[in-house]
Amino acid sequence: MARNSISCYGMSNLWNTGENITSREDYDLITLVVIKLGNPQYTGTKDDEGYELLRFLNALMYPHKDDFLDVAAEYIDFSDNEELWKEITHMGGLGQSILEEGIEQGIEQGIEQGLEQGIRAFILDHLEEQIPKERSVRKLQKCFELTQTEAEEYYKKIAGE
Repeated sequence: MARNSISCYGMSNLWNTGENITSREDYDLITLVVIKLGNPQYTGTKDDEGYELLRFLNALMYPHKDDFLDVAAEYIDFSDNEELWKEITHMGGLGQSILEEGIEQGIEQGIEQGLEQGIRAFILDHLEEQIPKERSVRKLQKCFELTQTEAEEYYKKIAGE
């Protein structure tokens, strides 16, 4: 997977017919910039191409990190801009980012708990129906998209083996 990279794509006039020949200035109006950061923690070194830009973009995209203000201050002079000072003082973006991350973690935890409860009910039902362990493990793999090892571990844990 490509990480810590920036790609720029532009449009090009490849073919014309008739008298309508479009000059490049008239069709080259769109540039697509794809930024691939990858992880919340930027681990590039100063020798890497694009280090400064990727480090800055990473700080902006993950403003809830402890070093956000230090990194941002290296690239933005806040001293003469009252609007930026107000934003930093209130840290609305930071608070929103923390809230959104908390909500995301809550959703993930809820999904995990729901999945575990579903697996538990599935296994207990299979035990009650006296379905063989091997068949239950195969069904766990299929229904819950588990590896064989994961399915066997769940089965052992819940069945009390």
